[in-house]
Amino acid sequence: MDKSTREDYLLAEIKNRNILTTKEFYEIAAKKGIVNITARRDLQNFAKDGYISIDLGAITFTSVSPIERSRWEKKNHNQDLKSEIGKTAAKILQPDDIIFLTPGTTNEWVVRAINKPLNTLVTNGLEIFNLAKNNLNIKKVILLGGTYRHRSSAFVGLETLSTLNHYHFTKGFFTGTNIDEELNIYNDNSEETPTYLKVLDQCDQKIVIFDSTKFGGQGFHSIVPITDFDQLITNKGIDKQWLKKLEDKIEVNLG
Repeated sequence: MDKSTREDYLLAEIKNRNILTTKEFYEIAAKKGIVNITARRDLQNFAKDGYISIDLGAITFTSVSPIERSRWEKKNHNQDLKSEIGKTAAKILQPDDIIFLTPGTTNEWVVRAINKPLNTLVTNGLEIFNLAKNNLNIKKVILLGGTYRHRSSAFVGLETLSTLNHYHFTKGFFTGTNIDEELNIYNDNSEETPTYLKVLDQCDQKIVIFDSTKFGGQGFHSIVPITDFDQLITNKGIDKQWLKKLEDKIEVNLG
């Protein structure tokens, strides 16, 4: 069981019970072959990230930050739309492409949809790497190191930025939390922004992917305007007024 799958399983079990003892938690982990030392480390990370509280041996699932939702929360939202978008994105790939994918559950669907030869995939997202390394159509998969953000499953920081100096990409696929009425793109944390911006500068073709539920409303951390990209990939169910607004500023690919 890989790290992301293990965390998803353990968090789901805690959430389903709401309150349980640490003994019960370790028993749940053991049923999946997860040893105590690993389960204890995951438990500490869950507490650090605000998913749970631990008091006198009792584990309580708590409501997470309203500002930043975790990858675990996001991954089950709008899967049909994300799958559609992932397939559209995969269609534009060429065998000799060297691509970068930013962390995000929508980009995870891009990796799943790659069904023809691809030269190289580079990412700073751990879950994207885990999916890509098991996709035999991708000849080379590179994970950038750095400081690990548990909540978004991303590597960030000076080491990540320094490593990027050695790369140039034919295509970059970017995500975000939403696009506001002025067509600015948002994320829910600022730590990943320096990597996001550096990759933008090192791509021949810049592609942003959003499902139609993310259009409208102001997000937490503004990154860039949509005009910094060459193409937007979204799903066919997009509102007509939004489609018109977007097509005035950027090429829109509906598949």
